[in-house]
Amino acid sequence: MPSAERPRLPILISRVAGGGRQASHERAIHTALEARYRPDVLYPDSLAELLRALAAEVRAGTSLVAVGGGDGTMHHAVNVIGDAAVTLAPLPLGSGNDFCRSLGLAPGLSTALEAIASGTTRTVDVLLANGRRVVTVAGLGVVARSALQVGRLTRPGAVVSPLVRAFGSLAYLGVAGARVLFEPRLARHATLRWKATADAGWQQVDGRYYGMFLACRPTLGAGLRLPLDVPADDGRFEIVLVETRPRLSVAFHLPRLRSGAHVPANMLSIHQATEAVIDWHDGSSIVGDGEDLGVATTVDARVLPHALKVVAAYAGPNFSSGTGWRSR
Repeated sequence: MPSAERPRLPILISRVAGGGRQASHERAIHTALEARYRPDVLYPDSLAELLRALAAEVRAGTSLVAVGGGDGTMHHAVNVIGDAAVTLAPLPLGSGNDFCRSLGLAPGLSTALEAIASGTTRTVDVLLANGRRVVTVAGLGVVARSALQVGRLTRPGAVVSPLVRAFGSLAYLGVAGARVLFEPRLARHATLRWKATADAGWQQVDGRYYGMFLACRPTLGAGLRLPLDVPADDGRFEIVLVETRPRLSVAFHLPRLRSGAHVPANMLSIHQATEAVIDWHDGSSIVGDGEDLGVATTVDARVLPHALKVVAAYAGPNFSSGTGWRSR
């Protein structure tokens, strides 16, 4: 294809995600994509600059933008894109890459580049939690506190960051296990109301829980997997309550999340929902895609069906077979 006919493809790569090694991938990017696109690779010096550059592409009406980074970068990118008619091509260049993993694009960069070159796209659901779009999992209680602690340990400049990043999902399991075993007042009172379908009535449970996951993808924590079958586009999300069972038992079974294996039925309660209201009576930190979403006593959550168009690899086990796919 002559150069003049190849569309420009802006590729925004976070310098801080994944240890700052992204420039080494530029040759592979050009080799994989130059037959179809004119790659315009940019390396913003900060997340704020990356998001400003992305917002400019959205305002300009750019139809396809590639963003390289981890789940935090993808979280912010999706919130910048909002409802705009922009296709996101995620590049797994962070330390977690759970969103890319759920799309069949990780580990490694080659599969993501092949997917962009092939032109295959699909639409996926997005979770809206207190006004923020989440593409993997939101969490409350010990789930949020554990994720925030790992985030502090892995932030740029933290002395232990390289070591913690090297442990990957084991770092999340270690922090969560320690909190489950030793954190005082681990169980907190919460009331959950949810609708299983858009036209269904409200259901409610009330009790004391260690934590809660709100999942529109099953993957989190740099490779952990909730024991869920979560299609990408079924118009629902899963609410996973971590029940107040003996602490030692909960900590013992946490490693099963590395393989997505089932945990004891009395440890997790799972409900499917299109919308939910969670009253966490003492207040809880909230995370979404590993990012700090603040502290609240009430969380309003709902699914945004088919709200995000993405480049993806194939109709793997996390997708509804054969639905939502088309080629550009």
